[in-house]
Amino acid sequence: MAAQAPTMAVPTDAQLIQAQADLWRQSLCFLTPMALRCAIQLGIPTAIHRLGGTASLPDLVTALSLPPSKTPYLGRLLRMLWSRRAPWRPPRQGSTA
Repeated sequence: MAAQAPTMAVPTDAQLIQAQADLWRQSLCFLTPMALRCAIQLGIPTAIHRLGGTASLPDLVTALSLPPSKTPYLGRLLRMLWSRRAPWRPPRQGSTA
């Protein structure tokens, strides 16, 4: 008599969504260090400091001597770093971090 193969439990929708989120997080975890490296190589922290601690996107493009066609890409880079709490980002009001 042949042995019956064990059956696998079917994951729930919540488990599948959590697994997908974990896969995305693991596969994209390199983005923050790469974006930070890019910002450092471009001199963004120094430019922000030289501009008095705050700068608009056009001011940064000018300070970094970038062509205006790169403005959307610089904006994406800054938005990504801002959401990841880049080291030069000031802490939120009332935040201990």
